[in-house]
Amino acid sequence: MKLNLLEYKDHKAYLVGFAVLVTFIFVLVLSFVNELTKEQVKKNQELFLIRAVLESMQIPYQNDQEALSLAKEYLANQAGIVVESLRLPLLGDSDGKVLV
Repeated sequence: MKLNLLEYKDHKAYLVGFAVLVTFIFVLVLSFVNELTKEQVKKNQELFLIRAVLESMQIPYQNDQEALSLAKEYLANQAGIVVESLRLPLLGDSDGKVLV
């Protein structure tokens, strides 16, 4: 028995297949965007952490670059830590990322 397109759309298999196809397409697009922005997301998380620390210590800053340099300067002057590059571990990550 041959089904035409209108009769096929009324079957449950068409609905399930269509839902699976649309879901796969959206997951594929979101995965691609996630991979493209992975480094920027990590950088933003680290900058957020630095800004939160500076704000909690009531140290004013104008932009992200100044926040990085102030954090580096604070580590050198107050904590006695001389750093060539600022490395902060992400939450749940034991490795640091170079920010400056």
